Amino acid sequence: MLPLLSFSIPSYRPLTYKKGDSSMIEGVYQGGKLGRTLDLLAVRKRFYPKSKIERWIFDIGLHKGHYLDSPPLVHIALDRSRETLTLDMKKVKIEDEGKIVRGLLNSQFVSSAKVFKSPAGYELTIEVKLKKPIQLNAFFMTPKKNSRLVLDLSKM
Repeated sequence: MLPLLSFSIPSYRPLTYKKGDSSMIEGVYQGGKLGRTLDLLAVRKRFYPKSKIERWIFDIGLHKGHYLDSPPLVHIALDRSRETLTLDMKKVKIEDEGKIVRGLLNSQFVSSAKVFKSPAGYELTIEVKLKKPIQLNAFFMTPKKNSRLVLDLSKM
């Protein structure tokens, strides 16, 4: 008799243009399109005391400010057992990864952060080690000039 193998399939949610009740404690978000090469222009962070949510906004676009019709291909994985949040962006480049890391380290949820770039510089991975388990909600904001990826983090 063969032993039973047990494994769990992570929760999957598409990244959409509206914030919903699709928060998760473990799983994967994915969305966007593979198009032209873009720049990670800024990462902004704000804490909302009333709702106890920390919001991270990733501004992604072109330095020249051209209008973008779609965001880049993004894959976000939240691994509860490893207390890790991994963000992969395809065809996105960054100039100053230290600035991004310093901004993320100033979070109540983050113990460490690393940025990895592909040798060609057109794939970007941000790996964040969490201090404690979180709930995550991720979505795109409707682009004005640039695409904006939003991550809402809160305590479980």
